[in-house]
Amino acid sequence: METPLLTEAEKATANNTLGRIAAKAGSPKEAIGYFEQSKSWMNGTYVPEIEEQEISDQISRYLPKNLLSVQQTDQYPVPVFLTGLPRSGTTLLENMLIQHPRATTIGESKGLLRSMNAVTQPVQQPEIPFDKWRWCDEVSQELAHAGRRCYLDHFPANYDNCAKVCIDKLPQNHFEFGFAHLILPESRFIFMMRHPLDVGLSLLSNNFSGGHSYSKRQEWIGHRIRCAYTSVDDYAQKLPGRIRFQSYRKLVDQPEKQLRAILTHLDLDWDPACLFPEDGERLIQTASINQIPKGLNRSGLDKWRPYERELAPLIEALGGWDWINDWQTRDAETA
Repeated sequence: METPLLTEAEKATANNTLGRIAAKAGSPKEAIGYFEQSKSWMNGTYVPEIEEQEISDQISRYLPKNLLSVQQTDQYPVPVFLTGLPRSGTTLLENMLIQHPRATTIGESKGLLRSMNAVTQPVQQPEIPFDKWRWCDEVSQELAHAGRRCYLDHFPANYDNCAKVCIDKLPQNHFEFGFAHLILPESRFIFMMRHPLDVGLSLLSNNFSGGHSYSKRQEWIGHRIRCAYTSVDDYAQKLPGRIRFQSYRKLVDQPEKQLRAILTHLDLDWDPACLFPEDGERLIQTASINQIPKGLNRSGLDKWRPYERELAPLIEALGGWDWINDWQTRDAETA
């Protein structure tokens, strides 16, 4: 009897499994080879030029001083956008924060993207291509309030009335900080910083159920990481005091000091329960949840080192060791 052929998804899973076995056996070259072969069986593509154009448009067109201000007239918890590149520690921080009695979460919600669509679609012109940033030029109070209502509709109807903040943990929301600030001016933002080579290795070695097409190739991963930092740095200049850059390394090395600073950023009082997410009953299930029962630990640091030679395409795409060393200095200086 003939053996049935494997589907592309099964081939991707098989190669990823072989990569993990090679990694456990201490064979980084073989592991990366299997991980890259696994990615080759996955759908999706990534066009760096499109990403670069969107970031360029953000820098030139998103000018908060020229935009209207939406007044907060409703009673909801303050939205907290917990973001970062995938695999950067957002799940850990979310599970730490929701141990606080005045914090709740809507998880990896598509609410911001849907509300942005509700605002941008009415101002599009059918005879020209879709323009993501057109709302910067033509948004009205009515449309902005409609976007706000659309987003707040994603809050649970029975959210805890004691909640002062509500966490939204869709990682790629960092590209939309400007729109979030337009419709939710009271919101706060956190961007997690994990070593770009650890992030890149994790993206390459994990198969995602959907999205993250850039994770198929090391060059694309490096490009996406650079785009993320360019975008958030632009927002940080334009929205002073709203965005906290949070070092993953410092969070696991200095958890109480870092959590106190994070809670201050969110206008929350100190609560020691946040230091022990593994003991809490309010755990959020995501692809990274298996790390939480281990508690705070350093196992996620410097995992890239045995793979440095095999990660040469990623290193080059990031801008070489000059860019990486600058990143490491920045991470060390982050408060």
